[in-house]
Amino acid sequence: MSTIQFIVSGPMLPTWDRRTQLSRDLIRFLATNSSESPLLRALSVACFKYWPIISQILQPVHSNAQISELTIPAYPLNPAVLEATGLWAHKLTSIAQASQQMRMEAEHIASTDSKHIILYLHGGSYTSGTARQYRNMHLRLAQATGVQVLGFSYRLAPQAPYPTQLYDAYCAYQYVRDLGFSDDHIIFAGDSAGGNLALALWQLLRAPIRALVLLSPRVDVTSTRDSWKRNAQVDVLRPYTLDNSHSTIRQLLAPKGLSQQTYQLLSNPFIAPIHADLTQLPPILVQVGTAEVMLDDIVEFAAQAQMQSSSTVELQQYENMFHVFQAGLPGTRHFKEAWERIGAFILNAQQWVMAQSAASRFVTAQDTRLVLDQHTFVVNGANYWQAMNLGMASGPSGNRARVLQDLSELSRAGINMVRILASSEGSQFGKQPDRMYPVLMTAPEQYDEDVFAGLDWILAQLPRFGIKATVSLNNYWTWSGGAAQYVSWATNSQIPYPKQWDHLRQAFTGGDYNEFLAYTNRFYADKSIYNMTQHWFRQHIRRVVHRINTVTHTRYCDDPTIMAWELMNEPQVIEGGESQMEQWINDSALLIQQLDPNHLITSGAESKNGREWHRIMHASPYISLASCHFWPLNWGYYNATDPTRASLDFSISKMHEFVKDNAQWASSLNKPTVLFEFGMMRDNWGEHSGLLGYSPDAPVTHRNAFYQAVYEAVAEMVQKQQFSGAAFWAYSGTARPPLKPTLQISWTGDPPHEPPGWNSVYDQDKQTLDIIRNFAVLSRQDPTTST
Repeated sequence: MSTIQFIVSGPMLPTWDRRTQLSRDLIRFLATNSSESPLLRALSVACFKYWPIISQILQPVHSNAQISELTIPAYPLNPAVLEATGLWAHKLTSIAQASQQMRMEAEHIASTDSKHIILYLHGGSYTSGTARQYRNMHLRLAQATGVQVLGFSYRLAPQAPYPTQLYDAYCAYQYVRDLGFSDDHIIFAGDSAGGNLALALWQLLRAPIRALVLLSPRVDVTSTRDSWKRNAQVDVLRPYTLDNSHSTIRQLLAPKGLSQQTYQLLSNPFIAPIHADLTQLPPILVQVGTAEVMLDDIVEFAAQAQMQSSSTVELQQYENMFHVFQAGLPGTRHFKEAWERIGAFILNAQQWVMAQSAASRFVTAQDTRLVLDQHTFVVNGANYWQAMNLGMASGPSGNRARVLQDLSELSRAGINMVRILASSEGSQFGKQPDRMYPVLMTAPEQYDEDVFAGLDWILAQLPRFGIKATVSLNNYWTWSGGAAQYVSWATNSQIPYPKQWDHLRQAFTGGDYNEFLAYTNRFYADKSIYNMTQHWFRQHIRRVVHRINTVTHTRYCDDPTIMAWELMNEPQVIEGGESQMEQWINDSALLIQQLDPNHLITSGAESKNGREWHRIMHASPYISLASCHFWPLNWGYYNATDPTRASLDFSISKMHEFVKDNAQWASSLNKPTVLFEFGMMRDNWGEHSGLLGYSPDAPVTHRNAFYQAVYEAVAEMVQKQQFSGAAFWAYSGTARPPLKPTLQISWTGDPPHEPPGWNSVYDQDKQTLDIIRNFAVLSRQDPTTST
């Protein structure tokens, strides 16, 4: 009827053309085999029976791929998999015993990639469909991905109630394994009910397969979310209901009649994967149309997967498209794009595995070089101090969706290391100004497990992006609590804060800087409280280094995702306290080395106070990596309000001197060194004077010139094996400064004690990101430098 309506009065949706409308009507008609109308049901069944012929007429796939028809035998159930099935264990066992003579029809589509295989689980509401009827889907999938495809004809309801289909899928998986494919070379894919079955099979196996590709997957069967009403007239599906004896869910779960247990099955994770434990999901692609009745179900499932899983969860929504539009007529709106993006996802899955493999090894120091997998490792890093809080599952700071987007952008920019915090401390005097909240350590040796879990989650994400982490165990500055908070705990005194950004007045205000230094230096220089502050700090080191990650179940000390431990961000010098500083660094680094012999250790020093202080902060035999920072504005070299290149060129000349000095000092200690921080604010003159210099709209002409100069200078030293990389400060990604004065933390790249937007690099700063990406080219090592 809607096709006739289209001819008379136009399409159901304004973006649809005739082909899209016809595809929707065709799929809707084929889906009516659950209709109460016997005639429509009979016609639909007939269309399915002859669909291989009909589809080649309506949806021709031009392919020279070799198609092989085969049969899959029954396989005995592995007892280990039954443990995960709960109430299905008995039924699966009975089905397996009764299916010993079973032979499933299947077909294999050859392709250019012989090392990987896609196991395709077809849709059809569990009540219709065969491998032959889905041949066009198999062929398109092989064309889009270049990967061979195996489809199979699982037994259908109501003649074969659930979990017969799950057992059949298990046999197909075992058949693929018998063909010689390991889990990391197998991809599960499916549409609609087949997507549901793919998720159920993954739950059954919990195998580390390469990826999941789901097209409009059925993830819930309650039909209660708003999209079931919103899109009911447009989409091809009807609501699930147990009360209708012809409904597919009734035929699947209770063909012989309802019981109280049947209703309970609606929330079973194998029937409704939205309730499943998704913590070990492989990389997953989910495609859905915004005109689908299942849209809200699928969006909620993807959100749950992103929250729980450490793998890539890619949700692609296609405007005004209906259920499994990828099976529609060629030329349908978004048809070509969707298949191309499936191919791109599978290709990326291969790259993720390669990146994870690289991330599975420890970075080590060999003389003045960093080494990974017997090759020189050059740090192209970003400071992402806010990671721990953004990684929280909930709360005012948690934003895992943003983190995944940020890490994806950083990975594309060639970033292979992020520098993050594993410390933040609370005050006994209540909430403090310009401090990140919530804090990790609420009081001495008391921790907020939700914040710790955020750090767990972050470390679990990094390997799939090929990114290592330098993890800082303390901070000299108060924006995270830091060393001053330890002194405050020990003396029960208020911290004399230095000048900091007042977010309401939009200006720097505060006390005396020297008074603050004297107070904070007591952390490692005041004998009257030293034992107390160091006990707490050393207990914190033990707590972090030996923590078992709640996502990966790996101890931090055994996790190669971590590149290095950093004692403290920017420990400041003590006039006349050289021996105290040297002793503190040596004792702290020794403790870490005893707890964890796998990882590098760095002091976190700025290395701005000359050669002797550089030696003091790096001479310990337990410090394996030297550190330096360069800040031209903070150190008085750069005038951000000067539109000429005068102060910029002066800053660049001082930077060259600084890099050469640090390269020479580290080389004299026979240790690698990294420029762990450098940065510059946006142009702060003309129409972007004053506060407008913090705006994302302000240009970055001077910053880009400075970044380019830094990377060229460091790359030159890398080629001489006197430097091991650089990390810019800091990545803001999708975060932006607030439009109005507020005390709420914006979680840009600028800590709370600084104006938001001061040194942040945003995802929109494409030229800056290109400069960062090009550092990998500038610093590329000659192959002869490999060990």
